Amino acid sequence: MDRGRRGADLWRRDLRPDRSGRTQAACGGEGDGRASVRQRFQSGKHNAFNLENYIITQFGKALGNAEEDAFLNGDGTGKPLGIFAETGGGQTAVTLSGVKLGTDDILTLIYALKRPYRKNASFILNDQTLAAIRNQAGEPDRICGYEVHTSAYAPALEANKAVMAFGDFSYYNIGDRGTRSVQILRELFAGNGMIGYVAKERVDGKLVLPEAVQIMKAGASA
Repeated sequence: MDRGRRGADLWRRDLRPDRSGRTQAACGGEGDGRASVRQRFQSGKHNAFNLENYIITQFGKALGNAEEDAFLNGDGTGKPLGIFAETGGGQTAVTLSGVKLGTDDILTLIYALKRPYRKNASFILNDQTLAAIRNQAGEPDRICGYEVHTSAYAPALEANKAVMAFGDFSYYNIGDRGTRSVQILRELFAGNGMIGYVAKERVDGKLVLPEAVQIMKAGASA
């Protein structure tokens, strides 16, 4: 994926902690997003704790997970337009007869991609999908000789859903606007003896050449 030109719509992640203080991610309809971390302080006991490193790590994980999900599954409304989006994502090249796939289906997907794009092509799929076809993969982390990228956010093998993407993902452009900002919330959590930190960022993503990525989709279940 190329962090270059921005797509049509700008998106900002909405990342919020749950009641236990863990950071969670979601997308706001208005595109106004944030990442939040809360830290409890006890006088004289936190000096050895590297708070700066903790905050950076938590923000990095939360923002990275939200980006990965959106760049794969975003529908372009208040978020990026993902690779698996039904409109504006990759082109559907193979539709299975059900939810079982074999070597012939994978080969059909590979050769549905035009030759110029196959030179730098790779797969993106769910870990469970890869496990289901592991005996057809040939060699570790490759399917029919092509590199494989797995993601927990890639669609699972389910009826009428996308199964995997194959193509040259350098044609997926990611655009950052501005820099990440961090705000300290001293009053909001003061009653609990905590200080809150909120990070904001804006980014967009779009597949600028849909024919560069081919999608396999499952059919109706038997």
